[in-house]
Amino acid sequence: MCLAAHDGGMPLYDFTALSCDEIGLATQEGRSSSKWQDDMVPVARNPEGDLLVVHAKGVSTWSGEDGLGSVEAVSLAAYLEGYRNKMLGGHVEYVEDCGIMELST
Repeated sequence: MCLAAHDGGMPLYDFTALSCDEIGLATQEGRSSSKWQDDMVPVARNPEGDLLVVHAKGVSTWSGEDGLGSVEAVSLAAYLEGYRNKMLGGHVEYVEDCGIMELST
């Protein structure tokens, strides 16, 4: 429901949430890589072209060059909750042409 209402464009750190159409396109692009896994669903892309994906073990980054990165959260809900908590706690800032970046502590 939320995805259909917003349909992409929401910043998630240095990633931007994908629209429904972009999710389909990113999945097709990913499947052309030998590093793609069938359980992955892309939800966001960064300026370098890396994807934020949801998969069986949680949420990770993925790139065509390196494949699946380490698990950043156990679920998309947990990832978004952590993002929200950092925003509310003042631990992130917006940087033009980069997106929302976590402040060093």
